[in-house]
Amino acid sequence: MKPLKSNNKSQEALKNDEEPVSAILPADDNPVNFDEMDPDLAAELYERELEKKLVKQNKSKKFEEENENNNSEPQDTSSRKKRLAKKAKDTHADSVKEEAFHITPQDMLRIERNQRTILHRAALDQNTDLLRTLCMSAETKIENFVVEFIDKPDKFGNTALLTACILNNDFSAKKRPECIEILLKARANPNIRSGLTLWTPLTWCAYYGDLDSVKSLLNASAIAYLPDSKGCYPIDYCGLQVKKLFF
Repeated sequence: MKPLKSNNKSQEALKNDEEPVSAILPADDNPVNFDEMDPDLAAELYERELEKKLVKQNKSKKFEEENENNNSEPQDTSSRKKRLAKKAKDTHADSVKEEAFHITPQDMLRIERNQRTILHRAALDQNTDLLRTLCMSAETKIENFVVEFIDKPDKFGNTALLTACILNNDFSAKKRPECIEILLKARANPNIRSGLTLWTPLTWCAYYGDLDSVKSLLNASAIAYLPDSKGCYPIDYCGLQVKKLFF
């Protein structure tokens, strides 16, 4: 065994530290009497044992950090899945836009048995990406595109703006206002009335209690006092929503 060297710094640390040497040394059948030990030897022993203690603490800290990382893996995986899902959605949206930009004016104006165009279908599904792209494309490809495309009525007198207001599901509260904004920006008529019920877009939105859509339509000069076929106004349908909430 190599002789222990004197270490003044260790002696000073031993004297100034409040923790006794015996507190950090492991139990022994023949405990050392530090009172009788050479100060240099005691100081170096203390330094060695203190170093061991610090190494042990570092290992324990590293182990805890690894456990925290392992526990956070499901969250990281979930975040990664969300990022991948968003990327896939964006890729799909880009694909839809690309296809819509290449569609011909003839195909855009083509109607099915209910006299609905692809714009009606996009509005009915509240497909905001396709709706936005069709409106942008129609403006450059179709002459008098507002009358011939944006405000073109179907068999029942519904324009794309009206059909965008009809669907009501868990996602409509977010999608309907966006669809309305897209179509209003494309100069859709906010006061168009259905051929059967005489409902306007404002009537539909009031009926569903869709405050954001109501605000958008009113800001676009929607008339609030157009009655439907039963003589009811949009405010009457707002009253029905209040009744559902409080009675």
